[in-house]
Amino acid sequence: MRYITKCFFTLLVAALFAPAPVSAAKFDLGEDGKLEIWGLVQVQANIYGYDDYDDPLDGMSVEHRRSDEDGLQFDAERARFDAKYKVDEWEYGLQLDLKDPGSDSNDGSLPDFIRDVYGAYKFSNAFKVKFGQFKMPNGMSYTMSGTRLPLVERTFNSRLVVNRTLGFMVSGRYLGGDKETGGFGYDFAIANPADRSAAFADGSVVNDKGDDHTYVGRLVYDFGESLHLETSYAVIEDAGAVARNDENLLSAELCSDDAESDGTQIECVGEDYEVFDIGALYQRGPVRVRAEYTQGEDAKGIAGFDESAWFLEAGYRFHRSVEGVVRYQKAECDFCDGKELEESGAELDQELSRFEVGANFFFGRNERNGRIQVYYAVVGDDEEAYQGLAKGSGARFATDQIAAQLQMRF
Repeated sequence: MRYITKCFFTLLVAALFAPAPVSAAKFDLGEDGKLEIWGLVQVQANIYGYDDYDDPLDGMSVEHRRSDEDGLQFDAERARFDAKYKVDEWEYGLQLDLKDPGSDSNDGSLPDFIRDVYGAYKFSNAFKVKFGQFKMPNGMSYTMSGTRLPLVERTFNSRLVVNRTLGFMVSGRYLGGDKETGGFGYDFAIANPADRSAAFADGSVVNDKGDDHTYVGRLVYDFGESLHLETSYAVIEDAGAVARNDENLLSAELCSDDAESDGTQIECVGEDYEVFDIGALYQRGPVRVRAEYTQGEDAKGIAGFDESAWFLEAGYRFHRSVEGVVRYQKAECDFCDGKELEESGAELDQELSRFEVGANFFFGRNERNGRIQVYYAVVGDDEEAYQGLAKGSGARFATDQIAAQLQMRF
């Protein structure tokens, strides 16, 4: 423990005495518009508490528990390149992921290293159109930029909502008011199947192009800068559409009756995934409070695989450069992961809770440009067996965690 304490203390001191990061490069091109270019690096030290967890799914990969990775680890949580160009009422954006190049898993999605690429035209505050690949307007926590997260990790809710994909969206803000007084707003999007979503089944997509889509609608209300309310609803059609070869037919049992086989693979069309989200943010003086509830139905196209998540979070700014944050969140899953769990004998109805506390230290003129976060989380309920979406990749959110993160935006 003394060694761990020294590691985190060293990282904290190094960040606090580091030179203040510069802001994004901005170029005023006169009549040709304005260009902004910036980079983002978040370097993180983690200690996970996997210990001696037993995997309830016989034969499943040890990646689900990573029990051999519970020591001190260093990683780049995010490494991004961003560019934004504005001219008149047009806006163009590009964001590249330099950490996880990956590859595309769907003809309707760009390669994984391309996070966002879009064009938008603003007719007025009440009507703006956007086309390309971008975050779908579903989930208050998910749509928050990673540079503004009050704690190191995102919430369970972010695992249930619809992820970014290629599509078209219309939006409006401050209807009946302005930025200072607030007002109503909306977003409506139609897009390709959101295959980056955790609720979308793994495997090769067999949806017919143009037949299956993602639909998202969001309504927001801002009361000045002190209160923000929003609710959204989204649908991914045929979220269980997968193709498996005949050597691995376990997932075929999750298929609907109209599954077909050509002798080399099984094509399986599942249920539509539906998700509802509602969230609120209150901020006044040094106090900030957030709460959110998310309900998803038929995850991965499996009928009855329903999961919900909620959290309550409070933050207090002790000084302009120091903030404390505490959060409690809980997820509940019915018929978790379908028949794969049923055959293993594990519980189909499970719960997962996570209590988190952290501190943020800001440096530099812009708090998004330089920040260090220290963080501690402890999990409870069915953390060793939970197989819902909220557990995260490799059960990341289903284990105790100590972390420190250095954020540099330049």
